[in-house]
Amino acid sequence: MKTENAMTRRELLAAASDITVASAFPESSGSDQLKGEIPYRILGRTDAKVSIIGLGGYHLGGEPSEKESIKIIRTAIDNGINFLDNSWDYHEGASEIRMGKALQDV
Repeated sequence: MKTENAMTRRELLAAASDITVASAFPESSGSDQLKGEIPYRILGRTDAKVSIIGLGGYHLGGEPSEKESIKIIRTAIDNGINFLDNSWDYHEGASEIRMGKALQDV
């Protein structure tokens, strides 16, 4: 049962992920901190090192401009994030197309 001020589990997870991603980008938080290292983990039984902070693609297709979406993706990559998630179902493919354009010349 949800009370007036209570959050659903989905709302809590969304808020927590927003805070985590925002803290990875000192520039956007207005902080003068030095850029820190993003921790990585080995992916399964491979030798691939994957950032523990990922960038989900759902919101990218909803950004007002393609240019802003590309800036978000490239900022994440420049700050060490190499785990990107996307789906063709997000915004009828717009999120995946924008991510592809951002990664084209990386």
